[in-house]
Amino acid sequence: MKSARREKIKFQLRRFKSFMATLFKNKKAATGVFIIIFFTIMAVVGPMTTDSDPIKPGSTDYGELPKAASLCLPSWYRLFNPNLTETMDLSRDPKFEDPNLITWDAIETSKESIKVEYSDFGHDNPGSTKIVFTEPGKAKLKINFEYPFSKPIEQFKIWADFYLNATIEKEIEITEAKVSASVYFQKDGKHYPILVPPHGLTFQFRKGSEVGIGGWVVVHNFMDSFHLTVVNYYKQTYLEEPNNVIFSSPANMSLVVEVTYKADESVIDEIKDVTFYVDNFYAILYGETFGLLGTDQSQRDIYAQLVYGARWSLIIGLGTAAISVLIGLIVGLLAGFLGGAVDEVLMRFTDMLLVLPTLPLLLILIFVLGQSMINIILVLTLLGWMGFARTVRSMVLSLKERAFIESARAAGASTGHIILRHIVPNVMSLVYISLAMSVPSAIVSEASLSWLGLGPLDVMTWGRILFEFNRSGLRTAGAFAFWYWTVVPGICIAALSLSFILIGYAMDEILNPKLRERR
Repeated sequence: MKSARREKIKFQLRRFKSFMATLFKNKKAATGVFIIIFFTIMAVVGPMTTDSDPIKPGSTDYGELPKAASLCLPSWYRLFNPNLTETMDLSRDPKFEDPNLITWDAIETSKESIKVEYSDFGHDNPGSTKIVFTEPGKAKLKINFEYPFSKPIEQFKIWADFYLNATIEKEIEITEAKVSASVYFQKDGKHYPILVPPHGLTFQFRKGSEVGIGGWVVVHNFMDSFHLTVVNYYKQTYLEEPNNVIFSSPANMSLVVEVTYKADESVIDEIKDVTFYVDNFYAILYGETFGLLGTDQSQRDIYAQLVYGARWSLIIGLGTAAISVLIGLIVGLLAGFLGGAVDEVLMRFTDMLLVLPTLPLLLILIFVLGQSMINIILVLTLLGWMGFARTVRSMVLSLKERAFIESARAAGASTGHIILRHIVPNVMSLVYISLAMSVPSAIVSEASLSWLGLGPLDVMTWGRILFEFNRSGLRTAGAFAFWYWTVVPGICIAALSLSFILIGYAMDEILNPKLRERR
């Protein structure tokens, strides 16, 4: 028994190997398989090559700086126009999650007793940079970088969270002791302050104060080249916008966080354990270009959308096609072989679904069920199996009248045995072809629904990328004005659909006796 089963498995493997060899000899099939392999690699490996979120605005989690500005061009545009600026992310580990990662290029202290080290204490997550003052002094945390562009960037944004901790016997006046935090760019020996310029943020040795002991101070919107305080300071001091002053020409620069602890001799003994924490330090210089495919109107990385879209478009296409073909196979087998009332009921139900207007029904079902990936697959499946069911039924009606089926009945074989052992193997060629030909229909249907604004909202698909462009208000500029946003996902939809069509035609040539080549 076991040896017979083993021989049967070997025989099936030999048949499969022979079929695949024949399939790959067909140029259509080979081209289709190559395209599918390409998109499969994109779907599996692509998301690993980016840390950008394809759905959230800014391609980041809430509470993080957007990765780029809106409507950035692809970075490789700089090969043709070197005057374009590129987005520069200066923050290596903004949340200080990795204690082994060196966030600061240089640390300077005015006294050896002042220590700068990693701390498990943090604002939202464990991790921060801790500065310990045993006496008044100064500490500087530096990020060094080269600014390579000959013109100013579009905008800079720096975010930071600060926390002052100390043990005090009583509240101390700000004139007697304080801790000041300033953030500035350093270039050619000059300082360009960006945090409440020119003096920075002052912390008091008071509990319960907005900028005092024992509370995180979130500095998110102040260090921005468009912030009114920063703009006014540079216009009054330099008569120019901040970007034009700080980033006027190529230079080796530093972004510096400087923390200064000052205290009069009369109150030093009353202040102990002065510790200053820096967390969630984001620093991004926003340029005109970003990534491989730029960004959309919501500052999202289009490359991330494309590679994640490959994954979900494949899942929707294959999932919808597989379930539709399975339902159509079951209905066709039962209707064709059992006949009678079963055939009448199943076929009238199939006819009822066939005559319903597809688009209005799709709109109603999605509106009722909701715009999720699972619901999209269910709706497309519900309306995609009827044609295949009728085809299978026609084939089964012909098969069940043949001599080998009559012989099986005469030998006492049950209905289930005849269907599974004799009917199904003879319709499997049709299943393979229909499965390959159904995938393009599902992918294009999802893209069409997304274009209408009815696609899945919980995942990013190629169709949704096109919808985002459609609702951005940029359609009047023409699709080719943002071709990397519109043409690329459109080509992906067409290429992936074409690949399955080519494989379907190749299978039909191989498995259909009327089209099979003589050998």
